[in-house]
Parts: sequence; structure tokens; C-alpha cells
Amino acid sequence: MSIDAARLRRTGEATGFVDARERWAMQFVCMAFLRESVWQGMSESVRKQFLDEFIDYETDLHRSGHLVAVVPLDDGRNAVTVQRVNGRASVSSGLRDEASPQLRSLLFLEAHDFCHAIQLISHHPCLRAGVVEVRASDERTCRRLEDRGVVTTCRPSPRTAQRGSGQADLKTD
Repeated sequence: MSIDAARLRRTGEATGFVDARERWAMQFVCMAFLRESVWQGMSESVRKQFLDEFIDYETDLHRSGHLVAVVPLDDGRNAVTVQRVNGRASVSSGLRDEASPQLRSLLFLEAHDFCHAIQLISHHPCLRAGVVEVRASDERTCRRLEDRGVVTTCRPSPRTAQRGSGQADLKTD
């Protein structure tokens, strides 16, 4: 896959993808957090455009073979928090901390290495309104879970098990 970084900076569009589905072996979870104040400050038309840009970028990542799955999350005000207090489960509704950015989406990426995953996510439109935390999957724990019959999303797919040598995917002209 090759993304023209200069064009991404100019237009925000992910174009120039070359299929690279057999090159990437590592899997990453990207947790996108949205600053509620930024979201609330947008007009309805700007929000729609913003979401369209999200979807366009994630579609391009998917077509290139890097986006394994995405899970958009409901508003945090509709969440519940479960914790153990004095040996018993305690459930509270709503956000734990309304002032901090709220988790809004999970993206599962396949990339050559950690730097490659950062390159891929660094052009995501969500960064204009929040932050993204990138973490590598824990391969050892995945194998242990799978040995017990638990299905995980972090096991490399058959296409990545037969990957080529790989190279950085952003042209930095």
C-alpha cells in the first residue's frame, strides 16, 4: 500500500492506495477519543462532513487491507461502569469523567510495525477533534486464549501469515 502523504495533507483524502494485503503481520488496536467540547462546537453540517471524512478514510484503509474492523461506539452518556467495591459488583450509569475525551471508536489495524501503524492513523480526520491511542495486540495472550477455544481478533489472518517483505507505506515526498 502506498499513500501519497503530501496529497493527504492537502486534501485529507486517502488516495493512491496499492493493494498490500499480504505484507502486514502485526495487529494494533486504535482507540479514538473525542473531545466533547469540540464536537458540541460544530454545526450540524460540519459534523456531517466530519463523519463523512471519517468513513471515507476508514473505507480507504479497509480497501488497502490495513483496517481489519472498526467498532463505532454509542455516546458515553449511555454507558455503564462496572467495578468491584467491597467484594461486590457496583454498577453506575453515565460517564466516569465528563471532562476528559470520550472513547468513541475502536479500529483494528494490520501494519508492518508500530511506526507503520502510527503513520496510518496519523492522517485520520478524528485527530482534529480528539486523540487516538495505538496499542499492539498481545500475541502471547492471544495464543493462550485461542488454545482454550476463545476467538480473538488479534490473530494474524491467513493473508498476513504469508506476507512479503513489506515496506513503509507513506511516500513522504
